[in-house]
Amino acid sequence: MHAVVNSSWSSAAGPIQLSSPLGACGRASGPHARRDGGILMTIVLAILCVVVTALMPTPAAAAPLSPATAIYGVATDNNIYSLDPSTGQVTGTTSTASLSLTGSTANAFALDRDKSQIFFVSSDKNLYFWDRPSDTLGQVATAAELGLSGATPIPRNATFFDGKFWFIESGDNKLRSAAITYTSGLPSGITLQSPVDISGVTGTLDPNDIAYDPLNTTIYGSNLNLDFFSINVANLAAPVPYTSLYTGPIGVQLAFDQDYSTLYGLAFATGQWYTVGRSGGGSFSEISGAVTSAEFRMADLAGGLTPVPEPGSATLAACGICGAVGLFLRGRRRR
Repeated sequence: MHAVVNSSWSSAAGPIQLSSPLGACGRASGPHARRDGGILMTIVLAILCVVVTALMPTPAAAAPLSPATAIYGVATDNNIYSLDPSTGQVTGTTSTASLSLTGSTANAFALDRDKSQIFFVSSDKNLYFWDRPSDTLGQVATAAELGLSGATPIPRNATFFDGKFWFIESGDNKLRSAAITYTSGLPSGITLQSPVDISGVTGTLDPNDIAYDPLNTTIYGSNLNLDFFSINVANLAAPVPYTSLYTGPIGVQLAFDQDYSTLYGLAFATGQWYTVGRSGGGSFSEISGAVTSAEFRMADLAGGLTPVPEPGSATLAACGICGAVGLFLRGRRRR
């Protein structure tokens, strides 16, 4: 396994530690009457805690980022950011300085939503990861292991599905992938897969970015020649069909929101955000006022994470009340 290091995500929240509301309810001592009364009060308290907690409304899932629709990106400074596509504002950042990356402008940025892990390729073509739950950065594979040795350029696009990191090399009409292997839940290596031919391409592919939609088993992409396209990947055992959809703007990065209802685009040169149509005759529609500052030029994007449930404040309050009552009763029984 390659070395891993811890990073620091500016918006990461620490875990909430809760004491059991019944942990304070110890056994009573003293005369039989007091003991019986203490046992009775313990039972009543237990029932009260269960009832009060059950009556509390189910807490809404709390988004791991603010806002819930945040999209991840890797910028030309090699750092990872979360962005709000409705405004273009940066909402969080984590530094990759601890990796001592060679050169600038990492790319081929992809998100494994199931494990909350991001993968990206450095300018020297090594594959790295960031594990969001543990805030850990590390190297997964070398350029040689990824099949990017020699003059092979760094891919400018990537996506993640079926446990694999997928990308299309510049000028190569093949869908390439690497299956990720893990040690203690963290990426520790890869197994290169056989490339899949892409059929129906006029000329050669050179995508700025690609994004996978599991609801339609389709990869969408923005090509350097302005062609916005789709590739159906329902059957990876045969050449996968390429479909040209329409002409889009140049240099656009792509990412889906959490439920895949909206595909977003971000123009590298201008920072303008778009919603992206996914059918023939569609278009890139500018989101009014949504522009990311020039100091945060995103080389690539990846979709947002599914919100993570956290205890609601009402439930925490109920547990606190029950615990306080338990401590009070235990104190009385000791007198």
